[in-house]
Amino acid sequence: MQIGFDAKRIFFNATGLGNYGRTLLEGMAGRYPGEGYLLFTPRMSTLVPQPAWPGTTTIIPASFAGRALPALWRSGMLAREAMKRKVDLYHGLSSELPFGIHRTKLPTVVTVHDLIFERYPAHYNPLDVRIYRFKTRYACRHAGHIIAVSEQTKSDLMRFYDIRPEKISVIYQGSDPVFGLPVPRKEKEAIRTLYGLPEDFFLYVGAVVERKNLLVAAQALIDSPDLPPLAVVGAGRQYKARIKHLLSAHHMEHRIFWLSERGTVTRPVLAALYRMACALLYPSLFEGYGIPIQEAFLSGTPVITSHGSCLTETGGDAALYIDPKDAKALAEAMEAVWGSPVLAEALRRKGFAQAARHSARQSAAETMQLYRRLCGLAVFPEKKKPAQGRFLWNTM
Repeated sequence: MQIGFDAKRIFFNATGLGNYGRTLLEGMAGRYPGEGYLLFTPRMSTLVPQPAWPGTTTIIPASFAGRALPALWRSGMLAREAMKRKVDLYHGLSSELPFGIHRTKLPTVVTVHDLIFERYPAHYNPLDVRIYRFKTRYACRHAGHIIAVSEQTKSDLMRFYDIRPEKISVIYQGSDPVFGLPVPRKEKEAIRTLYGLPEDFFLYVGAVVERKNLLVAAQALIDSPDLPPLAVVGAGRQYKARIKHLLSAHHMEHRIFWLSERGTVTRPVLAALYRMACALLYPSLFEGYGIPIQEAFLSGTPVITSHGSCLTETGGDAALYIDPKDAKALAEAMEAVWGSPVLAEALRRKGFAQAARHSARQSAAETMQLYRRLCGLAVFPEKKKPAQGRFLWNTM
């Protein structure tokens, strides 16, 4: 098969949606080297080296109009480009399909990560909500099939857009395998020195926005000054300023290390931070999946997260759950994990098992099987193999 991908975010988004596309492509290219993978991107970037992965071809606009108007090329000209390249199936990796692609009769798939803009429109620019809604509705209406990254997202697609359940497959997002690899002690110590981190610290990974609810963690640290501090990987503006103001009012600025203020935290550095942390704190109010939870599990890091949305689905029985609005409950959970090596070890072991259920390998396999069904090809049996790196967290 020749499989086309909307690769803009693979090339230009260093987190979230970009990680989804890169992990999926890496898994497919390694597991199914006989297929062809066409990556359609408005232009090149240094985020993805060339060739990107075995069997992949990167395609950028050839015409002056496409180069001058990359957004038009991506939304209005890609359908014709896909036909020209004899694509057998086209996959929109982030809730979008090129306009007019339904008229080509190509089999199409779109991945929808969440409909948070429908649930919390006040957290977005009103114009952005209208754009997201228009593009997502179009893609869901015209796609041959939809991938939802969680049962929560599937439920939201049915609720907000009245999508038939049989048109949606839940395929969990896999974590980058880098999080399952050991990190030498020397590298950990270099990172600790670089950021001035203490021996014990908690970790938060994600955007610093209201929905992610980091303020409750700041309050927990203020109320429980004996707990280790928190290292934050993620950027923010107004909501971050609110957190800093709260800490400053209590003379507790030293309780949070804002690592992203020092520059981009690379994937290898983040992998080391997970392994160094006492636990991941993820007190979000709502998520479509919550990939940091799976990254932490693969790294052997205990997780404290919220009841509600997809988080109990993502975390299974491997996480501690709290009311995201209860700072006292969060502090108690932090104390429990930090103060009990037995509990921390139990959570690590359960986390490895949960990570294996939502692995990058499994995601690639299920997605390829979906492609084959949509193209009328035989679905081949998959041989199960042990998850790689499951018990490497404590080897170095």
